[in-house]
Amino acid sequence: MAEAFRPDPGYMVNQLKDGRTLAVSRRPMPDGGSVAVHQDITAHLHAEKELEKTKQFLNSIIENIPIAVVVKDANTRKFVLVNRAFEAMLKVPRSEVLGKTVVRNLPSERCRAY
Repeated sequence: MAEAFRPDPGYMVNQLKDGRTLAVSRRPMPDGGSVAVHQDITAHLHAEKELEKTKQFLNSIIENIPIAVVVKDANTRKFVLVNRAFEAMLKVPRSEVLGKTVVRNLPSERCRAY
């Protein structure tokens, strides 16, 4: 309760006994009062956890398939994702590939393929 009446702005997240999670944002008013917004973020947090699990699952598949997987940014044509098979094929660590274009990574005779 003391937190609710502090004179400075604040934000806190509370885990309730029933499993719900509430976010409380507090703003002081010029007249001495304050405004607090309580938001149930339980579903949002659950969705974030599910999304993270799905991303980890897909990343493990992409990393371990024996086929080279490459993703490039459509605008810059820079590599944004490569898997182990692509690293093995190039014989270059991904740290030297990510964020760069094909021309900066492959000999010119191989550039046309990527």
